[in-house]
Amino acid sequence: MKATNLIAFLNGGIAGRDLQSQIAAEVDVWTKRLSERGRSAPVTLVGAIGSFDITRQGAMRLLDALITMELSPTSFTYVLDALLLSENFRWTSESVRELLEDLIPLESGLSIDIGHAWKAREHLTAMREN
Repeated sequence: MKATNLIAFLNGGIAGRDLQSQIAAEVDVWTKRLSERGRSAPVTLVGAIGSFDITRQGAMRLLDALITMELSPTSFTYVLDALLLSENFRWTSESVRELLEDLIPLESGLSIDIGHAWKAREHLTAMREN
C-alpha cells in the first residue's frame, strides 16, 4: 500500500471507497497469506513518509469508512494493521489506538463486529466533547 495514499485518506484527501479500490488486489493477497499462516502476514507500506501522527479525527475517518462499508472489514483490518505496525505512524492518543486495535479479530477468519465499530465511533465522538 502506498503510504501517501493512506495519509491522504486519513487527512480527508481521498474517500474510503477510493482507498478500497486502490488496495483491493493487495488485500486479497494479504488475506490469502493470513489463511496460510494465521495472524502473521505483515502489510508492506511503499514510499518514504517520515513520521505521521494519527489523530482522533483520522481514526474516526477510518471507522466511518468501515461503518459505511466504503472499506470492507478485511480492508479496514489491513489498513489498521499497517498503522499499528509501522514505525512511521504515531498515535496521538493511546486510548484511540487501543480502541481501534480492540476491533481486530484475534483469529484470522473472524469478521469485525460492526456493532463494536459503532460503539468505538460513539466513544471517539464523546472524547471530543469532553
